[in-house]
Amino acid sequence: MELLAQGRDADVYALDDERVLRRCRHGEPSQTEIRIQSHVRQAGYPVPEIFDVSGRDIVMERLHGPSLMETMLDGAEDGVATLAEVHNRLHELSAPDWLRGHDSGGDRIAHLDLHPANVIVTESGPVVIDWTNAVAAHPGLDVADTIVVLSVAIPDGVDLAVLDAGRRRLTEEFAAKVDHDPNPWLPTAIRQRMVNPNLKPAEGQLLRDWLSELES
Repeated sequence: MELLAQGRDADVYALDDERVLRRCRHGEPSQTEIRIQSHVRQAGYPVPEIFDVSGRDIVMERLHGPSLMETMLDGAEDGVATLAEVHNRLHELSAPDWLRGHDSGGDRIAHLDLHPANVIVTESGPVVIDWTNAVAAHPGLDVADTIVVLSVAIPDGVDLAVLDAGRRRLTEEFAAKVDHDPNPWLPTAIRQRMVNPNLKPAEGQLLRDWLSELES
């Protein structure tokens, strides 16, 4: 199988022109991940269709197009607006009763990993992938999590000088376009990211410094 992409939690392989296999590295995908992706799709939210689940593997719709992160690094001017749009559309959806609730409360579906690398820009519009962290929560927490990722993530193969130069502008523009204020939720979002097993040491240091600044 042709390897299409490698994330921090899974690898994605091409099966044919219409299907991919997403193979989890750390055990089987959760039933919640599968159910919430199917749930939001039925509600009209743009996610890949799931065809089959077996062990560590999910067979789903193949998406053709770059990630939103790739388009933004290439200079796309509407990238932030697109990211805000997928947030605002998602946060209109009430969480189903079976979706695990976050300790902070809230009754909306929160993706909790909705950053540009998890949005694929297809001919029919943006499509959101990787629903591993989805919970019922306040939308502001979801927005705050994305701002944390945008502020400290260090993607492989990206020029850090270019990345750092645009971080502040990017997060400020995003916060201005979303419907929910992230600021009350930033400490919670930072703490969540600090315990992420995929966190790089340099990212962890940035998070610790930021949290210390917020709490001082």
